[in-house]
Amino acid sequence: MESPESPSVDNATVYVMPGDSLGEALDVAAAAAPDARNVMICGDRPGAGRSGAETYVAAAGRWWPVDSTRVTRYNVRGKFATDGGRVLTVQRAEPWFDVGVLPGDAAEAMRYVRGVCADFGVRPGGTPGSTGRRMLAESWRRLDHQYEPCPDDIATILRDTSGQGRFEVFPHAANGGERLAYVDARFQYGACAATELPCGVPEMIDGECADQYAPTWCEVEFVPCGDVGVLPFRMGKAWEWPTGPGPYRSWCSGAELHLARKVGYTATVLRSIVWPGRGLPLASWAGVISRGRSRIDELPVADGVRSAARSALRSILIQTIGGLHGRNDSANVTGVPFASANETDLTKRPADRSGVSQSRPEWTVAIWSLARTRLAKIMLGQRAPLVACTLDGFYVDGVPSVNGDNGKPGTFRTVWERGDWSPITSLADVYALDAVEVEA
Repeated sequence: MESPESPSVDNATVYVMPGDSLGEALDVAAAAAPDARNVMICGDRPGAGRSGAETYVAAAGRWWPVDSTRVTRYNVRGKFATDGGRVLTVQRAEPWFDVGVLPGDAAEAMRYVRGVCADFGVRPGGTPGSTGRRMLAESWRRLDHQYEPCPDDIATILRDTSGQGRFEVFPHAANGGERLAYVDARFQYGACAATELPCGVPEMIDGECADQYAPTWCEVEFVPCGDVGVLPFRMGKAWEWPTGPGPYRSWCSGAELHLARKVGYTATVLRSIVWPGRGLPLASWAGVISRGRSRIDELPVADGVRSAARSALRSILIQTIGGLHGRNDSANVTGVPFASANETDLTKRPADRSGVSQSRPEWTVAIWSLARTRLAKIMLGQRAPLVACTLDGFYVDGVPSVNGDNGKPGTFRTVWERGDWSPITSLADVYALDAVEVEA
């Protein structure tokens, strides 16, 4: 039986554990696959902080860096020349998988991911984001989709006034408790991406749109109501969901505004960005990824492979959606505007061949706000005290109020629960929870 430390070879890529230095990891990879062109480092991130990563990379032994700047920035990607002059691309597995993924599980999961990509007639790229862009471009090409671009001034407002997921620790967390449960939505962003999204050339109007169901992005002045915030408010670089006393001034989607008023908020719309229609620009793409994620649950594979494949498909979805948001200096960048922590060299990206711009902040703000609205709505319905929420899930002290798991994307269900838990003072405490999974 292969040990967790043993390298695993898949196509032109060899997957290997970190070792004590990058040189050691590369030597193990070279011994396992002399002709490999790519090495993916699995397991925990080597080194601690910038200096630790640089030390890890610097001890490369007989391997010669092609570009010392890119190599020492090991958190991105690096290329090494071998003795024969062949260039070996080195990449961390973390952008694709959970940190603790094993080489064999990662290799098998990527074989499955290639099968999902093949549904679009493409191969995986170097990162989940580049892979998702290829899939999306091919989906649009096949469906002959064309969408009017968002005007630059509107796009700037959207990027400047929109947050992403909701991360919050509630006051009850400081008490500790006897029963902690975690609930999240199955593939929430996949469900949101498959819904109708704003399309057409938007216009800015004063006040509120007469059609309360039109796709809108609104500047509002509001006074909260209740113990669970619904509307976001920016405090410096952080987003909060205040509960009082107000008033506050912020931006939100029409869906968030409708829910806030439903639970008692007083909200005045100062101005609105209104789109003339809706469409399903991401539905086909998101549907294929969601079905691919569901199929892996039905296959007779090891739990580690199943978990890694789910993680990879989720990374493709989330990073691609994040890339659609673009950024406000994208006009000075060649190729497809794409803001990602995993890809920093924007100028060398191939141009978009789909005929449709992949910088679409109107879709990202709609997806993110819909996900936040769904999360707020179910948190408002909890009888047990709320402890924290993170992106598409939340923690309660007691028994969650959920309807069960129907297996569909977007469904909230209990993922795990545990007994006594200590007081929580930060999100770091939340992430460090030693969870016990619920038995099926």
